[in-house]
Amino acid sequence: MHTLVLSLMLALQAAPTSDEGAARAAVAEGDRLLSAAGASDLFDNESATAGGAIILRHKASGYRCVLNPGKTVNAVHVYPSAQRGDDVGCSTQTISDIRTLYLTRSTGTTAEEAATAALAIQARYRGARPADLSRSRPMFELPGREIPEHKTIGFETPDSYEQATVGVIDGWAVKYRFSSPPGTAGRSGVFDSFWITTILEPELAARRAAQSTAAPQVNVAAPGAD
Repeated sequence: MHTLVLSLMLALQAAPTSDEGAARAAVAEGDRLLSAAGASDLFDNESATAGGAIILRHKASGYRCVLNPGKTVNAVHVYPSAQRGDDVGCSTQTISDIRTLYLTRSTGTTAEEAATAALAIQARYRGARPADLSRSRPMFELPGREIPEHKTIGFETPDSYEQATVGVIDGWAVKYRFSSPPGTAGRSGVFDSFWITTILEPELAARRAAQSTAAPQVNVAAPGAD
C-alpha cells in the first residue's frame, strides 16, 4: 500500500502522458538541457520510459531529477566543486510552483545545510520572514519505515513563499527548493513529501529491479510435448 502511495506521488510530480511522441520529445529536451549545461556525462537520461516526463538521473548520487517538459525555467546546473559533478541542480515548474533539486557532496550535518539554505534565502529575498511550520505534516506516513533525517525551513516574502527541505544522506546534501505564491506556507507538507519521494526513489527502483531479477521463469511446454 505504501509503495503504491509513493508511486502515485512520483507520478504526480512527473505529470506523465502515455503518448510515445511525448516520450521522444522529453528525451530530446532532456538531451538539450544536459548539453546546454555541459552535463551529458554526469546524468543518465531516463526519459524514454517515463511517459512524457523528463527524468535525469545523477550518476554520482543516484538521485533523479523529474522535470515537466516544455517549461521555460527547465535547466540543469553544474556548480564549481573540487570534483566536477559533486554539486549539481535541476530546475522545473509546475502549475503552482518553481522547484529546484540540489545534489551536493557534503561532510556537514543536516542542521548545518539547513542553516546555510536559510541564510541564502534571506540574502536573496529582502524582508523574508520565517514561516510557522509547526503544524506542517507530510502528505503520508510510512509506519515501520524510518524516513531519513531532514529539516524544512520556510520564509514568507512580500512576493512569494520560499521553502527548502534538506537532508544529508550518505555524504550527499539533498535539498529541494520551492518558490510559490505568497500565503502558500500551508502547502509545506506537500513539498516536504516530494523530498521524501526523491530520497526513497533509488531504493524503490533497486527493489523493483531485484524483484524482477528474482521472479521465477515459467517454462511453457510446446503443444504435444510430453
